[in-house]
This record gives sequence, C-alpha cells and structure tokens, in this order.
Amino acid sequence: MEQDMVVEMVQSIKSKGSNVGTIIADDDTTTIARLRKSVDPNIKKMSDKNHVKKNIANALYQLKAKHKKLTPKVIKYLINCLNYMLCQNQDNPKGVENGLEAVGRHPFGDHSFCDKSWCSHKENASKKYSSLPFGKPLKDIPLQTDLTDLMKVYKKQSQKLSKLGSTQGNESFNKSVASKAPKSHFYSGTSSLNVRVAASVAQKNDGQCYLIKVNNNIGLSPGVHTKRLAILRDLQARKRRAISITRKEKIRRIQLRNRRLFPLSNKCLFIMQGFPGLAVYSGTKFYVEGLSQALRQEVCGSGVRVTCIQPGDVKTELISHSTDKEAQEKYDGSSSCKILEPTDIANAVLYAVTQPEYVGVNEILVEPREAPA
Repeated sequence: MEQDMVVEMVQSIKSKGSNVGTIIADDDTTTIARLRKSVDPNIKKMSDKNHVKKNIANALYQLKAKHKKLTPKVIKYLINCLNYMLCQNQDNPKGVENGLEAVGRHPFGDHSFCDKSWCSHKENASKKYSSLPFGKPLKDIPLQTDLTDLMKVYKKQSQKLSKLGSTQGNESFNKSVASKAPKSHFYSGTSSLNVRVAASVAQKNDGQCYLIKVNNNIGLSPGVHTKRLAILRDLQARKRRAISITRKEKIRRIQLRNRRLFPLSNKCLFIMQGFPGLAVYSGTKFYVEGLSQALRQEVCGSGVRVTCIQPGDVKTELISHSTDKEAQEKYDGSSSCKILEPTDIANAVLYAVTQPEYVGVNEILVEPREAPA
C-alpha cells in the first residue's frame, strides 16, 4: 500500500475521533517513518507474520543455491518448524530466541535446545525424522553452519518476532473489492467505483444481507428471492469459517498444497508374472511394483497418490526391440485377437488422476478382453 494512502487513512480515522496506536504492515520502514512524521510520533508498528515467513523462506532458498542437500522438501520442513515455533512463542522473546536456536540444530540431530513438548527425539534419539530424507538427520556441516548463522540474524529480531500481527482481514476485504471492481475492467476510471467499494464494505460488515437493507432504505421491496439467496450465502459463509478452523480441514489444505507442489506419483508399468525369454524385463517391472508399494506407504498422509498402471498386450514397438525371434513369435498377441491401443492406457491414467482427493487408485490392470492373464 502506498505511504500517502496509509497516512490519509490514519488521518481520516483520527479526524473522526478514533485513535490509531498500532499498524500492521510488512518490513518496509518508509511507511511507519512517514506516519510518525506526519501524524503521530508515538505510533507503533507490528510486522505481518505472512511477510516475515516469506522473508525467511526467501533466505532459505538463497542458501539452496549453495547447498544441494537443502532441497525444497527440507526447506518446507524448516519453514513448518519456524511457523510452529513462532505461534508457540507470541509475547515471549526469550522463547523465540531459544526456538530459533533449536531450529538451527534440530534437523542435524542436536536436540539440546529442543523441548520435550514438541520434540520426541529428546527421549528417543534414534526415532526417524518423518519429513527429512531417509528419515535421518542431516549431516552437512557447512549447511548447518550457514543455517545457524541465519538463525542468529533473526535472534536479534526476537522482540519483533514475538509480536506479529496479521493482515489477513485486509486480504479478505481486497478479495471482496476485486469481485465487485476487478482491475481488468478499469472501474477506477468510472463514477461507479465508490459505489462498488461501498458495497464491498457493507458486505464485509453486514454480510450478503446488506442488499436487503439497501432496498429498504431506498423504498424498494427487499425481494423474496434476494432475501432467500442472501440468507443462504451468509449461512454458507459462516459454515465455511467454522469448518476452516477444524483439524480435518487444515489437513485437507496441506494435502491440496502438497498435491500442487508434488503432482501425482508414479504411473508404473509392470508385469504380474515372469515370462521366459523376458527375464530382465520382468524383473524390472517387479522392482517398480515393490518400489511403488513402499513409496505409497512412505508418502501416506502427505496428499500424494501412487498408482501402478499394469497393461497387458499393447500395440507398441516393444516386441520389435527383442533379438529373440522365438520370443517375438511367442509374445506377439496381435495376430490372435485385437490388442490394446496406447490411448486405452492413457484413459486408465486419466481415470486414476481424476478421482476425488480421498480416493487412492493403487493399481489398474488393463488387458485385452480376449487375452486375459
């Protein structure tokens, strides 16, 4: 937000008899400096927690260019640790300092700064790390040094990090304004902009039923269908808010985010049984089957699905690659019946990836009807 606009808003609020003691903003210092100079030298600023988390994430991704072991998965794990630590230590600068020290050591097997309330490795040092590669602590000393140095930088800001605010309410309001005055239509150049913004404010304060009040004030009928729809939408909004704070919904959001970051799984081709003359080929497919089964268990709970597509005879050039003439004649089933087309397998893959999020299609066996295994 532009500094002039912030100054104008705070001055307008003060002119109406209200006092502004604290604002929540990003780490840009120009806005608060402008406010203290133009409005009130005693006004305070709280940092927005989402901006702080993004800044820390950016610092970690900058380290990624230097350390190959700092993979996106490890960065995600570190960010989750930081998020938890900051939430648990609001109004506790000492707790933030201790937590930052723990975050720099915990992934490397050093739990001297960890607390038993959240670190189970304090009592069982051999326990696997569920979110680190191979379930083991990191062993990269240069990475540990750089990560510890980064945490020391943020330890100096422990006072700020222990008092974080949120601009999520503003973001929600901005979304309402964007639905009524989308930037793509350039309503800012029209006289209707003030009405559209006022409608957004009314919706934020009173819900969808603001339309009924507007109609009453201008002498119009509230409208039966308008009233019914407004009440329905308000009920739906309250239901969404109530559901959004439940543990189940938070897990669902994590799974959806993971699915966007780590799209679907392996689409494995494998043979259900070994075939003479194709020993190595059969072995590779059995390997993929075992790999998929193990991987499916490892990623359980992360929102990732692992599906094995098991095709029978398909019209491909695979048989022509074999130098064994006997095997070619034995396994070329195209002369005895109609075999599968590549599009049939593509449709099986499409079926697997388009199922609802709670459905795991672990295996699909697709064969010609007249040539079952």
